[in-house]
Amino acid sequence: MSEFKKIIEFHSNGSIKRKGMIKNGNRTGTWFAWHSNGQKAKEINYHDGNPVGKWTLWRENVEINRTGAFETKGDKLGNWSWHQRNGQIITKNS
Repeated sequence: MSEFKKIIEFHSNGSIKRKGMIKNGNRTGTWFAWHSNGQKAKEINYHDGNPVGKWTLWRENVEINRTGAFETKGDKLGNWSWHQRNGQIITKNS
């Protein structure tokens, strides 16, 4: 029988830090993380504990920091982009 558990962690200021689901001890579904100022920090999907699909990280000022994607086993897929504060985007093939 599968056991699901909802996880919510908080910053010291009381705002939500991280939220997602655990199934049989592994992360599953979409996980979200937030900076202490309440702005979204990360959005990533998991299957059986492995990251899958699109992955995005944001800075505290809402600018995108990094983007990429994972295959089903958690291996990086395709191009990954790092967005520099000066506006330059560095893209690397995984």
